[in-house]
Amino acid sequence: MAPDEPSYRRRIPAGIVDSAFASLATFAVGLTAVTVLDDVSRGVYAVYFAAFLVGVVLPRQLVFAPASIEAVSLEPPDHRLGVVTQSLRFGLVPGLVGALGAPIAYAVTSGYADASVSLALAITCAVTIVLSPMQDFVRQALHIAARSWRAAAVSIVQFTIVVIAIV
Repeated sequence: MAPDEPSYRRRIPAGIVDSAFASLATFAVGLTAVTVLDDVSRGVYAVYFAAFLVGVVLPRQLVFAPASIEAVSLEPPDHRLGVVTQSLRFGLVPGLVGALGAPIAYAVTSGYADASVSLALAITCAVTIVLSPMQDFVRQALHIAARSWRAAAVSIVQFTIVVIAIV
């Protein structure tokens, strides 16, 4: 497919919308943490954020990156989504292993912040470590299958859920 074909013209704006809403969701969470949490709790949040960044590496690199590479090789593009279901199942175990970063962060930070703050951060961190790479992979697979507007819709839903949770 040449870059001047109409499908590229439709998918590029979808990719921008997808990236924008995914980034806005992350920004909204960080902005809320900065404005709602006190200084000590912000530091604890930073430890959990680091645990999240480390925890998502396993499922992304062990399962979802190879699955994306496999998906690109499949033709026609509609067949590319066939890797999603099995990959999500395979990604669950590395995601759960990565989620062990949350209790480690809890053990490291439990004496600093209020227990309710630490527990809330631990739970949301663990859940996010499991779900975030899966959601990113689904969006990526939709782009690979030339369904970029559906990927953008996933990011819009993600942003909407984050905003509702914040409110």
